[in-house]
Amino acid sequence: MAIAAKKAGIKGFHSGIGRILRNKRYLGDEFYPAIIDKDIFNTAEAERIMRSEMLGRNRKPKQEKEAIYPTVFRMKEGTEEFDDPFAQAEYAYSLIETEVNKNGSK
Repeated sequence: MAIAAKKAGIKGFHSGIGRILRNKRYLGDEFYPAIIDKDIFNTAEAERIMRSEMLGRNRKPKQEKEAIYPTVFRMKEGTEEFDDPFAQAEYAYSLIETEVNKNGSK
């Protein structure tokens, strides 16, 4: 794209030229004149989309999965005792049971 821009007398990098080609402001408005006509703009946009799909560069946002978090916690009665505090903590945490309510009710 930068090579084609140089041939047209435009100094710029690939990404900057791409932003120019996607910017609808260059079609003009009631105050500024149009630099590019709508047909060329639409043709360039269609070509850009086709090439991005060909190259696998159409990064569409992925649908986010709904996160479900535990909402109810219960702890069983602990019967064992350990001399090592880390082993005791691990045992205590293993006694915790969780429950997930999808609709938020108890």
